[in-house]
Amino acid sequence: SQNNHINSFTSFYSEDFNGAIPAGWQTIDTASPAGFKWKFTTTGANNGDSLSVTGTTAANGYMIYDSDSAQNSFGGENVDLVSNLINCTGHSTVVLNFNEYLKHFNDTATVWVSNDGATWAQVHNSSTGLATYAATPNPNNVDVDISAFAANQDTVYIRFNYKADFAYYWMIDDVQLYELPNIDGAVTAITAPANSCTLLSATEAVKLNLHNSGGSAINGNFSVTMIVDNGTPVTENVTDTISLGSDLLYTFTATADVSAPGTHIIKAYISVPSDSNAVNDTVQISIFNGPHIVNYSNDYTNGFEPTDDLSGYYIEDINNDSVTWIVSNIFPKTGLNSARITGPAADDWIFTTCLDLDSSIVYNLDYFYRTSSSSTQAMLEIYIGDVQVSGGMNQVIQSNTKITNAFYLSRTAVFSPASPGSFYIGFHAQKSDSLVGLFIDDINLTTDSGGVGIRNTDKLNVSVYPNPSAGIVCFNAVESLLKGYTVEVLSPIGQMISTHSVQSLNNYKVDFQNLPNGIYCVRVISEKGITTRTISISH
Repeated sequence: SQNNHINSFTSFYSEDFNGAIPAGWQTIDTASPAGFKWKFTTTGANNGDSLSVTGTTAANGYMIYDSDSAQNSFGGENVDLVSNLINCTGHSTVVLNFNEYLKHFNDTATVWVSNDGATWAQVHNSSTGLATYAATPNPNNVDVDISAFAANQDTVYIRFNYKADFAYYWMIDDVQLYELPNIDGAVTAITAPANSCTLLSATEAVKLNLHNSGGSAINGNFSVTMIVDNGTPVTENVTDTISLGSDLLYTFTATADVSAPGTHIIKAYISVPSDSNAVNDTVQISIFNGPHIVNYSNDYTNGFEPTDDLSGYYIEDINNDSVTWIVSNIFPKTGLNSARITGPAADDWIFTTCLDLDSSIVYNLDYFYRTSSSSTQAMLEIYIGDVQVSGGMNQVIQSNTKITNAFYLSRTAVFSPASPGSFYIGFHAQKSDSLVGLFIDDINLTTDSGGVGIRNTDKLNVSVYPNPSAGIVCFNAVESLLKGYTVEVLSPIGQMISTHSVQSLNNYKVDFQNLPNGIYCVRVISEKGITTRTISISH
């Protein structure tokens, strides 16, 4: 079984594969292509995937079986990674803990325990529940109670068995055995309040997920405490029982005032008499109340890093194949991570958190993009919308474009929303080749008062139609001016395409028929000021 709580314990056995395959460990090739065994690595799989260094000791090495690197079917693979002898004498409870990253195709990735080296019992299956082409989190921390086979045994072995046929890979690190403390209460999460695009109130419920990580039931008579924005601690007594290995969702009777827009810090901890492990007692979260305001004083950036807030992001798997956008440590442009989608097909969206945008401002959306290789091309289009689902995306800001470059390139999409309000930016990936391997990174939404992001004073009341257009766009301004108008057409990345000097904007036409599909910015300059409009061209 797998627990999602963070384990804090003192292990009596640990192996982090620092520098090599450890002495006493065996890699057994039962059925596999010649030379394909469990291997020590610091670089990961042949295709570039690797075990995350966040929350693991992967930086000093780990073990991998890379089925994908065989590049062909050999009629089946069956390989074992077996630990050295472990003495569990004196430990009445034994829990196995390890970090993994498994990308699933046709594999069965199982963990076995033996107390004699001959008879084995399966205790975990990492492949269970994974769709084809899906993967575990990276890293995935697995916690398995193996007391039934290992408690007080002087001869214990752990075996990682991988069966597949030209599948992907399984990565293993930080194998540990520990004994459950007798009493150990933990706070595993603050589940409410959470990020909200609409403003939260002064009386929000605060909810905790509590877990019994010890070897005995917690029979009430403990307390929980919350602290909001470094204010006065609020402590409440709890009479509920938390049985061994179970969880309890607790809602404070007191409420939290998180009504002010912006960031709020909420801290919570549990106090259980005779608790021998204080490390897992406390959780702290940061939530953002209201949309992120993007204007001349505030930009919005996200590079999918561990320090970036992704709690407001949302994924939509339109084709329902369980293979969709993930945060990945393979091929980051900068830092540790990027957003990635891989697999045989794609019809998937990744949406940003909500952004407060002004229709009188022209925005520059800068981002980096690439594909894995020439055989993993993809189509990418970008929209904005006022609802965080595909059906709520109502304004294209980058038309569908084939991504073929296997190295990072940057692109700037220029746009203004049709009206002020809260919006989400949606990146939509679709298949364009035999496989999909698409990455985006370093999203940056800015305004530029000196360039195409110049403020739209809109004193001219310029109307534009049709928009979107197949090529010919008409401009109308009721007011006539002594000095006339200058009409500038700028590309989606802000480059000047053409300039027109005209006396009247009475049904004045601009021809976009010879320009590629996309979002263009038009500036109308006059003695009254500057007006900007974005035009969507789709031939």
